[in-house]
Amino acid sequence: MKSIKQLQSLPGLVLGLLLVLVPLIGVSGYVYVQHQGAQKRLSDLEPRYARLLGLVGQQSQIEDAVDQARQLQDLYIYPSTQDVSQVGNAAQQRIRDLFTSAGVDVQSSQVLPAKTDHRFDRIPIQVRYEGEMAKLQALLVAVGTQPGPAVLVEGMTVQILTYATNQAPARLTGQINFFVLRSAS
Repeated sequence: MKSIKQLQSLPGLVLGLLLVLVPLIGVSGYVYVQHQGAQKRLSDLEPRYARLLGLVGQQSQIEDAVDQARQLQDLYIYPSTQDVSQVGNAAQQRIRDLFTSAGVDVQSSQVLPAKTDHRFDRIPIQVRYEGEMAKLQALLVAVGTQPGPAVLVEGMTVQILTYATNQAPARLTGQINFFVLRSAS
């Protein structure tokens, strides 16, 4: 009799065991999937964290480089405290002085409207000139080596007025497009 009762309770026991094991297996699978996802995220974050630690370790060097960049910016770019038209006029006068000191005649010069490029106002200046080739070369060298905010050459055209002879050097005419930068902020 005992064996018949055991056989009758076996399906109930198996069913009870399944009712306990199925949710346990489901929860275990869910925990495993979540654990694998967390491991993947950690492995993705590890290189970023290492880079951040490297940046923190080099913080003083980065601050020094930023300070040096600001100092260079102050040397080569007009400050935002000056008005755009004042900057354009001052740069135009500097350029005209360079032409005069190099012995190149200025036919006309014009400050064009400023354009904003990200953090800077770009102020174009056009100069029409006439002069000798050697003096024009000296002018271009002087533009590149002058102290103060940088005057940059964007483009130029050159035409020959007269060819060189034994009595006179070649004369050139053309236009040089300069620009200067002013901090917009």
